Amino acid sequence: MSRGFIIFILTSVLLSTEVSFARKHMIFMGGAGEDSESGIPGNEINQFDQDFEIAKAKAKSSGYTFDYLYAGDHKGSDNFLSKYNDIQYSKSKWMTPFNLDKMIERYQGALNGTNTRPEEQLKAGDQVVFTISNHGMLRGDNPQLKDKEKTHSIACSANQPIEIGGRKNLYCSLDKLQPLIEQMEAKGIKVAVVDESCYGASTLSIGTPKTCVVSKSAQDQVGWNYDKSTFIRHLQPGKSVQDSFQSYIQYSHLNFPMINTQAGQRAAERIRDIVEVRKNDQADLLVRQRCDPQVDPLPRAMRNMMDLTVATNTGELPNTPEMQQALNDLGSALKQYQEKSDEAIRYLKLIDLAKSKSSKDRENAAKAIHLYNRLTRMPDDLTRADENTIVTAALNIDRPLKAIYDLLYKEELKKERAPSACAQFTF
Repeated sequence: MSRGFIIFILTSVLLSTEVSFARKHMIFMGGAGEDSESGIPGNEINQFDQDFEIAKAKAKSSGYTFDYLYAGDHKGSDNFLSKYNDIQYSKSKWMTPFNLDKMIERYQGALNGTNTRPEEQLKAGDQVVFTISNHGMLRGDNPQLKDKEKTHSIACSANQPIEIGGRKNLYCSLDKLQPLIEQMEAKGIKVAVVDESCYGASTLSIGTPKTCVVSKSAQDQVGWNYDKSTFIRHLQPGKSVQDSFQSYIQYSHLNFPMINTQAGQRAAERIRDIVEVRKNDQADLLVRQRCDPQVDPLPRAMRNMMDLTVATNTGELPNTPEMQQALNDLGSALKQYQEKSDEAIRYLKLIDLAKSKSSKDRENAAKAIHLYNRLTRMPDDLTRADENTIVTAALNIDRPLKAIYDLLYKEELKKERAPSACAQFTF
């Protein structure tokens, strides 16, 4: 065998290896909107530090490069990040509008060849995961965008609590990611977005057949941070995002996760009106309900449950013991919620008598205020179901609802004609 032929073979192997070697990148954004003003007990702790730690460890163990924008001028986070020897934390890494724009520019430069930083180079076949763990806003609440916003905005300011209608520098719309994601798609890069902020399902709107998007919470519902609530924790090497989402449903108590696959969207649509009942702003909901009974979500939820029951009885949905048990448990939970809701409405009517001239009416109103506040307060332990509050009653709907969601999702997956972007994105 000639020396030239051996060199040719070795060169071919090296070139083919270089082409086939795909890099994996994780871009973490979060930790902003947490107040750390001195003198306020507890504010030295950033609730998102744990999410940062989980994401960084997950990236390292799974072979991903790790880039980030995080917090900024936050005493607790500054101390927390100082323990890492492999990252350089400075003002350029704070979660601010300026830094987000610069980060997007860098990755756009990596796509068009103007950015030559080795750790940020992107090519066809690479994988990019955007993870967002931050305070979020309802779509349209950003005063600069309002109803023009496609996704939603997140806190984006160093050492500043998020304030709806406040200073403009507090917000970054995730709409900013769409042009970058489109460029990545065109380059043949696989993209996944994990939005773990409140109201995160609004981000599903930038999902495409080529980009997978998962949210920890529904579009109009808050997301809760507690042990096992972080979706990124459940991503496993060799397992698709779609499979990880399916297993995550059972761990997502308090949150209502969503995914942009057709199966996920159809399953969520099947239970949309029931999901409305388990909102976590029950006190606000009751005030609006008292003024306008048409906003009461319970009648719609009951009809939604009846539709599911009919669908199982007619064979449209599988009539399995698991589905029947979940529907029975859901009916009991909705009944309990109805009782708590009616009780709260009675107290609100009594509270209206506070300005009455009758001392007896004022006394009854004072008692009603105490009982109403106790009924609508947030439980001390949100993961327990034994506290006598309307919030707990709403969250008790969660367990049977998640069981139904899981069964519906599995059934809808059978109808998928082609693998989704989430099925093809193997972590």
